[in-house]
Amino acid sequence: MKPKVSVVIPVLNEEKNIGDCLDALSRQTYAPFEVILVDNRSTDHTVETAKKHAGKLALRVIREEQPGRGAARRRGFSEARGEVIFSTDADAVVPEDWISTILHVLEQDTKTVACCSGSRILDCSPRVNATYNIFHPVFMRTYRIVMGHYLLCGFSFAVRKEAYDNSGGFSAVIDGQEDVDLSRRINKMGRICYIPDCPVIFSGRRFRKGVARGCFDYILAYVNVMVLGKKTYKLSNVR
Repeated sequence: MKPKVSVVIPVLNEEKNIGDCLDALSRQTYAPFEVILVDNRSTDHTVETAKKHAGKLALRVIREEQPGRGAARRRGFSEARGEVIFSTDADAVVPEDWISTILHVLEQDTKTVACCSGSRILDCSPRVNATYNIFHPVFMRTYRIVMGHYLLCGFSFAVRKEAYDNSGGFSAVIDGQEDVDLSRRINKMGRICYIPDCPVIFSGRRFRKGVARGCFDYILAYVNVMVLGKKTYKLSNVR
């Protein structure tokens, strides 16, 4: 029997991107699955745009009043009914075989408790696109060597619900690096795998001024949250 699958998407003012995100999920080769959209106090037409896709997807929209990505992700995962919970972002477009590919890996290896995939950007300058698309797989493998496990990037990963619950789940007070924090604890539950050839395409808006500059805020957040222990650190760009 196929495991039940949930897909969690936190959103904050993403009316321009959420339609493409949900369209991509409606084209998945795997079915059925539920989609949980966690509205983190949007002030635009994100929710109205999302609800137009209710006929194509088993969509539930939940509002989380506590601001922050950690709180939104935690709420969505707590509401998930699936045995395997997938995570993506509102500005991401997943490939048609995203669920089936990652799920296949989890089904083949019971010691693997979570999987992450690659990512690409296409909407910046050719130089920035190429730099990021080369950099990301190198970063993922380097992170594995240095930290001893792969990173579960919020834009694309899946985790067994049992392992997620046993790890303690997302921190509700971390608004940046919440996925890094979770990865470290999930690694104690079992193996994390990386699938580079199933990349999601997401907005390159963070890297408009270059990959190095776009990564700086995340490096600063890592130092503050993971090294200095400042759990309430806020990213300058909440999305």
